[in-house]
Amino acid sequence: MPLTADRGFYSFRAWQYAASTGAQLLWRVQAGLHPHWLEDLDDGSWLAVITKPAKLRRSQKDRLRDDARRGREPDPDLAAIAGGGRLHGARPQG
Repeated sequence: MPLTADRGFYSFRAWQYAASTGAQLLWRVQAGLHPHWLEDLDDGSWLAVITKPAKLRRSQKDRLRDDARRGREPDPDLAAIAGGGRLHGARPQG
């Protein structure tokens, strides 16, 4: 089942909870969230990693991103893989 949310409702914890229900998430997020690009998909959308914003050193975030790029599922308490839509134009930087 799809679950939509607007900018004011995003938090990493809320994303984790909603994703754990099995819902397909379609969320707009604030401009300050910077997902880390993983790959472009054939339909024009893309996959990215979203890391927990607090309590992670840059080296930890880099390790999570590298693991995701290698196809390993990240620890769900620290990061999530998310898809980006074609409607929003530019994909995040990798």
